[in-house]
Amino acid sequence: MSEFSTRKRAPRGPVAPSGLAEAGRRLWKRIVGNYELDGDVAALVVLETVCRSYETAEEAAKVIAVEGRMIAGQKNVMKLHPLVGVERDARAAMLVGLKLLNLAGDEPTKPVGRPPKGAFGAVGRG
Repeated sequence: MSEFSTRKRAPRGPVAPSGLAEAGRRLWKRIVGNYELDGDVAALVVLETVCRSYETAEEAAKVIAVEGRMIAGQKNVMKLHPLVGVERDARAAMLVGLKLLNLAGDEPTKPVGRPPKGAFGAVGRG
């Protein structure tokens, strides 16, 4: 007999929601494998939205890649493929979710807004 167990290793982090396609499950696993989200129900709901938005964007991008960004409309007038807007909106929703989870990684290099009083050696009136 072998000393090694044939039991499956416990999954890392929360299990992906049912109904996620392969792309969404891969993203879910990458995020929960690298960030601590256990027990934070709101974060898991946002993450599910991020993964579903990612799937939608990827599916739309695949169709656009085959059919082109421009398609023939009425009277063969070329128009923007309707899925371009779907892809854009899905990616925007995904980015909003990533920002809510503090995973967007786009911190400004300079402070935003007006400098505080006294900055740059300014002296107040007195």
